[in-house]
Amino acid sequence: MSRAKTPLLFTAATAAAVLCASTATATGPIRLGEPNPQQSSIPAEFLPTAAETAATSLSDWIEEHPTVAGAGGVAISDDLATVNVYWKGTAPSDLQSLAKTQPAPVAFRSAAYSNDELSATSQKLIDSFPGVVTSAGPSQDWSGVVVTLKSNAPASAMTTLSTAAAGTPITSLGVDEPQPAARNNDYAPWFGGSLITGPKTCTTGVAAYAGTHSYITTAYHCLAGTFYNYDSPRAEVGAVSARNGPHDIEVIPTSSNYFIWDGAWNSGSASSVYRALAPVLNTRIWVSGGISGIAVYQRYIRLLNRYYSLGSAQPRVGRAFVFMESLTGTGCGTGGCGGVFQGGDSGAPVFRYTSNGQKEVFGFLSASYGVHATFCDTSNKRPEPQYFCANSYPYGYAVNALDALGSMGLHAKVG
Repeated sequence: MSRAKTPLLFTAATAAAVLCASTATATGPIRLGEPNPQQSSIPAEFLPTAAETAATSLSDWIEEHPTVAGAGGVAISDDLATVNVYWKGTAPSDLQSLAKTQPAPVAFRSAAYSNDELSATSQKLIDSFPGVVTSAGPSQDWSGVVVTLKSNAPASAMTTLSTAAAGTPITSLGVDEPQPAARNNDYAPWFGGSLITGPKTCTTGVAAYAGTHSYITTAYHCLAGTFYNYDSPRAEVGAVSARNGPHDIEVIPTSSNYFIWDGAWNSGSASSVYRALAPVLNTRIWVSGGISGIAVYQRYIRLLNRYYSLGSAQPRVGRAFVFMESLTGTGCGTGGCGGVFQGGDSGAPVFRYTSNGQKEVFGFLSASYGVHATFCDTSNKRPEPQYFCANSYPYGYAVNALDALGSMGLHAKVG
């Protein structure tokens, strides 16, 4: 089974209206045969660490108790050994009891603000200052809001934002102008990580369902229309039936399967989705991009619950998380400097591996930090440093999978 052979760069999205949900049948328009991929062999170093297992367990508890007041979030320490739980006030006794059963040490840290409080402030800043604030979300210790700004933001921007935040501390990462991030003779039933082409060239996220209806996801900014598999023979995937701009997701009614492709863009191996789950700070992740495939580089979730702007068509997107190729923010990880994705990967699943080699999906690739980002490290990374920042991106935004699927009334197919 061949995969895409020609990298395509993604162009900017244009405005399009959100469509109503479809009642299309689950059967795809074309069924050329059942794919029979080899189950991926997962290297031992890809499997969850004790800290990652503990962090996920605690994050699951918070996700399952959304009305409990005071929750900040869960973060793995920078030495990757300890799990920190941030809470405004005293954490619930049930959560503290759960922490004592975990395979890694857990510490409860005081948070100045709850995640709900900081998220409300972040949304207010995005909505109130279009063309100035490009992203906003909680700091990594839930002590305030961290923003990024347009390159032409006025010198007084931070003073103005601090006033609008009414006492909530506001800090800036610098300039960031998010850009939409834009495999493969695939055929029905469609997998996640497949390269598709139509209004834009993008990547499928996960197989999903609502009742008896079957879908495959991709990014909203890939635009409405009919999509096809990328390579020859050309097969129709289907036409977009429902979209949600604030969560950067759209769905195609078609026959789909719970596998996600592994390896390089021309790989014939895949593994199944175990579940969708909430992201955790400092968790290692992988991206199955239709152009990029899955690189060996270790990437990390570095900022949670962010909102960002993709222009007038999508003025506020989120919740989302930021991921990058290192814990230091320099853009290089243990595998070298290759960027975390390329144009054409939009909509791709962002996930981690379970102990048996399945995938737990945290989100869907939505945007890159723009070429004007002041924290895009161009020094000594490859012979053509501007290419490193312009076309192979060291930082990315991914919308939360649970939020995006929930906004459409969907569940991820698992197996």
